[in-house]
Amino acid sequence: MRGRILDLGSSIGHLTTYYGLRSVGRHVVGCDFSRKSVGRAIKEAKRRKLANVSFEVCDITQLLPAGNFDVIASTQVLADVSNRREVIDLAVRILSPTGIIVSVEALGTAHKAAQFIQDVSISGLKLVNFRFVYFSDLGERGCYPMFTFARSSDVLEPHLEDRYALAIEAVSPIVGSVEAE
Repeated sequence: MRGRILDLGSSIGHLTTYYGLRSVGRHVVGCDFSRKSVGRAIKEAKRRKLANVSFEVCDITQLLPAGNFDVIASTQVLADVSNRREVIDLAVRILSPTGIIVSVEALGTAHKAAQFIQDVSISGLKLVNFRFVYFSDLGERGCYPMFTFARSSDVLEPHLEDRYALAIEAVSPIVGSVEAE
């Protein structure tokens, strides 16, 4: 498999190197504004001997790495930048014609998710997949929505209110008592 993956806001490169390990036939580029983080990420990729992984220092609110990408990944980045629509426009410009943007964002309400979907759709992409990613962090259970966007004629109706209610219910502590045997 050929192609390129861009990891927006890669920090010290944990996910970028993971993508590189899982996508050996693809080149994975991590970008972050912190020189220190990128330096650590480069050292880790070299330690793992990952020839298909590289890192760049860049401010994603101004400029993204050159070239076209088949997958652009955002993990808690796109939803938090102050000029979200402009950054999404930059990403869409470097997205290959058949490429996708996969975004996992800390959006705690259906309203915030709907606004995020709207901001991406203004740039010409459509929501083609929506689900939740569940996690446990220091014993606390939680979930984040995961969106997949593409240039597509099909539009997914995500039923956000219902899906958020189910997701929140799934991570809420069980209320009540357990009967003793």
